Amino acid sequence: MNSYLEKVFPKLHLEPGLFYKWPVGIRYELGTDDSKVGSAAYMRGVYKRATTLFKALHDTDDDLLVVADGYSVGRLNKKFNFFTPYIRNKNSLYKMSHMVFQEDGDDPMVWTHRFILPCKVAEVKYVQMIQALCNIDMGINPQLPGRVYFINMTKNTIFHVYDDRGCDLLAPSAEIIKYMYTDFNAWILDYDREAIDSTFDEGVQNDESKGR
Repeated sequence: MNSYLEKVFPKLHLEPGLFYKWPVGIRYELGTDDSKVGSAAYMRGVYKRATTLFKALHDTDDDLLVVADGYSVGRLNKKFNFFTPYIRNKNSLYKMSHMVFQEDGDDPMVWTHRFILPCKVAEVKYVQMIQALCNIDMGINPQLPGRVYFINMTKNTIFHVYDDRGCDLLAPSAEIIKYMYTDFNAWILDYDREAIDSTFDEGVQNDESKGR
């Protein structure tokens, strides 16, 4: 994974605030003001937006790296069950790798356990997995605590649902995800809209200048 990231997303660290750590990206709002936060209607809207974005971005035969981070106090491994409920072919789990490290600025007693699973999109029960990620802060089960990044090596994108509020989408160039910017423009988080619009307007101008 590291060689792929270094080639396509050089110097990018998979960590919170992913949108702000890379020059080309979109931050979408998943929760809306139409319903009370945490209500059934609110969560249905969150699930729908998150899964709609995922489906628009991924094809079933795309090569995927699913990266999941969990935490333990002390380096000793604790039991993590990130993937088992969400993988159709359990034999795929034998391809999973595991690394342990400490992140800069974290409590020196806290260790990050990173699990990396290479698979096809079709092997992942992504609807259920995304819903479990959206449930993290809502007290709703099932929950998938920790952080999960969907790295599409076919499309060269990274998709990260950070909780029920929103998700990040990254790419090495604006052109790769321009259709996501256009088709789901109304869902872009207004707080970051100016920066996102600037990124894609600039990308369009660059593309037009190349064609002259």
